[in-house]
Amino acid sequence: MLIYPSKIKDLNYEPQNETILLHSYFEDASFFEGMQAELQATFSPREGLLEQNKEFYRKIQESQSICITIRRGDYLSTENRQSFFQCDESYFIKGIEILKSKIVNPVFFFFSDDLEYAKQFAEDVMTEEDNFMVEKEGNPVWEKLRLMSACKHYIIANSTFSWWCQFLSANPQKIVVGPKNWYPKDSINKNNALVQSDWIQL
Repeated sequence: MLIYPSKIKDLNYEPQNETILLHSYFEDASFFEGMQAELQATFSPREGLLEQNKEFYRKIQESQSICITIRRGDYLSTENRQSFFQCDESYFIKGIEILKSKIVNPVFFFFSDDLEYAKQFAEDVMTEEDNFMVEKEGNPVWEKLRLMSACKHYIIANSTFSWWCQFLSANPQKIVVGPKNWYPKDSINKNNALVQSDWIQL
């Protein structure tokens, strides 16, 4: 069975077998209305917190933590540049300025698939008065999920992983800065269920 979530508005389905696999991105919050607590429990890592992240995680929990996700890697290829909107430095700088104006004593936590770039970017844009940290090297995906979804506010890239981390956040007052356009083509952006109405869209 194939499911095309862009063509349907709900996933009410009674499987005929005990096991069924649904494969897609499923980046539409309307699919999961009333299920957030269940999903938070489902996606909680079973593995314990890595020793290298204990202080990092504690600061996320105790502060007005803002998760900044900078995606590079495969997004820099010629093919993906044609398929996906690129969140450049000006996008993140604007997002940082907005959240500084809205949140008292924010602490910025940088996550990326290119940590050398993220470290340099953070050092370039953060002032002496700003509090920020960059994740450590070597975090597996499940650890990144734990750390990112524990943050209270978000500046996300147009990334499936970023989207899910902000969705799984337990903060009911979270502020999310997200890209208005995820794709170069306006026709795709027009029907894009990824962008949520309560986001600050840039």
